[in-house]
Amino acid sequence: MITEFCVICGTKDNLHVHHIVCKNGMLKPISGDYEHPTNLITLCTDHHGWIHGLKPNAFNNWKNLTKIGIKRAKAEGKYKGRKPTARAMGEQIKKLHQEGKKPSVIAKELGIGVASVYRYRV
Repeated sequence: MITEFCVICGTKDNLHVHHIVCKNGMLKPISGDYEHPTNLITLCTDHHGWIHGLKPNAFNNWKNLTKIGIKRAKAEGKYKGRKPTARAMGEQIKKLHQEGKKPSVIAKELGIGVASVYRYRV
């Protein structure tokens, strides 16, 4: 069941949803649905890592879990990668600066930080 706190320590910070029966495992949940509330619990970062550390397999390493999740999301067409950084917007920044716009206006328009505008405006 998903809650607004870690079911082990009660904290409300840095929460993760943990699948009791792993999606990539050999077992299936009783409900048959990995996303069913009876197969999910809420844990804080520390306890989520602790739970995964109890099972000696590829799923006790956060880096491996991230790689698996990104690979799955790419296969489903849901992961497009990181948004372009200010470096990729350099020409736009220069153009807007040449038009006489202030750095704060450019930053807001492009959705980047003002410091990035100063860095790439010349």
